[in-house]
Amino acid sequence: MAEPVEIGVVVGGAGAEALLAALGQVREARLIGICGPTEQAVRTLAAEHKTEVFPSLKKLLEVEALDLAIVASRRERRGTDALAAVKAGKPVWLVPPLPPEIELGRLAAAAEGAGVRLGLGLTARHHPAARALRKAIVGLRDLEPQ
Repeated sequence: MAEPVEIGVVVGGAGAEALLAALGQVREARLIGICGPTEQAVRTLAAEHKTEVFPSLKKLLEVEALDLAIVASRRERRGTDALAAVKAGKPVWLVPPLPPEIELGRLAAAAEGAGVRLGLGLTARHHPAARALRKAIVGLRDLEPQ
């Protein structure tokens, strides 16, 4: 097996617990640390997921081994935090809800300029509406002439 992807997570938004639990199920991923705005909440999450607490995003981004920054911070901080990670030369996985389109355009341009990847998550893929949409799309494919 290849070396695991070393991941740092910026928490602060709803769903941090579920995100960290899901990461714990991925053999190819290793959570190296988390940071966030509320020290006690971050410490609690870090203890539950047996990972390191970083006092700031800046300190997390300084970790040489960091392969991917997952940005799941508070909605109003998400674009700024993702941009900081991109500028630090780290690939970013941005968790919804996403920043406004203008920020996404800026992020995409910054990622391209830095030569790093910017991924946008679709965490609601199992939501009934998303499943219905997928079923409808698959159904359209079945209607195409052979």
